Amino acid sequence: MLCGEIYPIINVYHFLHRLLRVFTNRLICTLAVLAVGGAICSGISLEEEGRKALKEGIPEVAAVRFKAALMNDSLDASARERVGLLLVESWVRAGQFESAWEAFDDARAPSGQEARFWKGLALAGCGRFAQAEQELQAYATLEKAPYHDECLISLARVQANKG
Repeated sequence: MLCGEIYPIINVYHFLHRLLRVFTNRLICTLAVLAVGGAICSGISLEEEGRKALKEGIPEVAAVRFKAALMNDSLDASARERVGLLLVESWVRAGQFESAWEAFDDARAPSGQEARFWKGLALAGCGRFAQAEQELQAYATLEKAPYHDECLISLARVQANKG
């Protein structure tokens, strides 16, 4: 009887979670359009605004700025890679792990070594611990990597959650 009562609750939870995600993505797109207008008026690049927001500890604002920057078709491949990585970092720091993970499904997704770290964190946040462990282990082998220590801590947490 308990199982029969809990399944509808889980289904409602998943429905509301997906609805909230769709609403959040649309809100981010709307804010990104507004951010583009603000950046054009102020003369500051969206990437700079995003970096500033990330440094100030407001990753949600940073994500809006980076997403708007990626809408610019004139970005070259290296700038697109850099801004894409910053977008994924912002989403992970904001706790929007599914958005961060979905960014890796894009054909123009970040693909460097640092991307493995953020991908591992996004996977862990989505509960995909086995995949997260693989990504984090690959990054952990790079001893001079920028987030090496954080990677080792995250890897230990993933392994503990994995069981």
